[in-house]
Amino acid sequence: DLIQGYLGATGATAFAEGHVMTCGTVPAIGGIRPSQHFEMELHDPVLQRSLHHRYEVQVLPEVA
Repeated sequence: DLIQGYLGATGATAFAEGHVMTCGTVPAIGGIRPSQHFEMELHDPVLQRSLHHRYEVQVLPEVA
């Protein structure tokens, strides 16, 4: 169980209020396609705040 694994690893007994755990791919409008960078935002319309993240991708040569 992922939640129990997290709690055991952190020593917590429960998720703190406001915490969230996602597993797998978060749905995206239009899907997620290969690119040189990835950018995403999770928006909370109730509290009017967002989390934004971006990273660059370096494609490595295939070795096998």
